[in-house]
Amino acid sequence: MNLSFIIDQTSIHPLLLCAIEYLIALGFLYAAIRLFGKIGVLVFIVLCIQIGNIQVLKATPIFDTSMALGTILFTLSYMATDLLADVYGRKMAYQGIWLGFFGTLMICVFMVMTLTYPSSHESFFNTNHLAMVQLFAPVPAILIASFAAYLISQSCDVLIFMRLKEKLLLNNLRLRFFISTALSVFLDNLIFSALAWHYLSYHPLPWSVILVTYIGGTYALRLVMTVVNLAFVQYFRNALRQCP
Repeated sequence: MNLSFIIDQTSIHPLLLCAIEYLIALGFLYAAIRLFGKIGVLVFIVLCIQIGNIQVLKATPIFDTSMALGTILFTLSYMATDLLADVYGRKMAYQGIWLGFFGTLMICVFMVMTLTYPSSHESFFNTNHLAMVQLFAPVPAILIASFAAYLISQSCDVLIFMRLKEKLLLNNLRLRFFISTALSVFLDNLIFSALAWHYLSYHPLPWSVILVTYIGGTYALRLVMTVVNLAFVQYFRNALRQCP
């Protein structure tokens, strides 16, 4: 099936595409909850991390700057983790985090192994090999940056989310979700961007680009998404509670 008719639709504004992707991802999270309960949420977290790690290799123009993709799925993974923490407790939330880590490691190992195989000289397979090299050659640097940022920020998210409830007796789900996510996604942006695009990159980007594109622009969108998610987090939590 040729998807070029979709790829060529460059006339669609990136913000509209972001809104469409967000609604689709939100629909997948709700479907995962209704169909599979906590298992569905765990799978959703794992897939968000894997797909996001591929999307982040591409940036799209937003107004006068560029924004790295992967932002939508990464941000929704925090929402999914907080849902697990609120309904099933800290232990289940950490299981989701470590499953995401495990999935990233597994994909990295097998894709690096795939690239080591000699490619057939037939044009079709050789073209595919070159495309895979472009896509997955940055994986080791992305992997290390992703591991560090993901484990630190997601662990902080769960810690802050649960401490607000247990220590400060803050039972307002939306407020706990906003505070923990707003702080954690900034930490994630900072750690990942510094490692992936500068310290571990074969072609380090200048700090001006990193600060504007990968930290500032991405964090602004994540913060907007976090605010929008406030309209759904209570409803999704109730749906998860009704699952066996």
